[in-house]
Amino acid sequence: YNHGGISIAAELNIEGKTGVIKVILVEDDAKDAGIFKACLKRYGEENSETFSLKVYDSALTFLSEYKSDAEMVFMELPDIDGMEASRRLREIDNKVVLVFVTNMAQYAIKGYEVNAVDFILKPLQYYDFNMKMKKAVRVVQQYSEKYFMLSEGGVKRRICVNDVIYVEVM
Repeated sequence: YNHGGISIAAELNIEGKTGVIKVILVEDDAKDAGIFKACLKRYGEENSETFSLKVYDSALTFLSEYKSDAEMVFMELPDIDGMEASRRLREIDNKVVLVFVTNMAQYAIKGYEVNAVDFILKPLQYYDFNMKMKKAVRVVQQYSEKYFMLSEGGVKRRICVNDVIYVEVM
């Protein structure tokens, strides 16, 4: 299993204590994406964590390119309904840490439907970002198992290596 298959749009190279945590941000506003990057960089420096970051400006593009190798997805929902995008993500990957980045607090309640870890309200403030990232990083560390992708009949699934009982080669 190759855990490094994601193409990085912007990588923050900070020496980390737990390896590289792969983060995806779905955000259609370049200014908000820049603020997110700055917060992530600062968090990494203050907490000795290393992150790689890929930014998508479209949820549809993100969903079509997603390879199930990210540990965290932060989603602002620009071009399809946020809950629908999150449901589609969960069909592919039910382990990724999902955090909503939104200016609408009602996603906090709806986030339970898709097992979102948390939500961050816009405009991003570092104090709030820091608190939510600590929680998200803890969850990622709990799920630090090896996975592989299985594609069958056009449907992609993320499979934990520890869940495999046997493999039959034909």
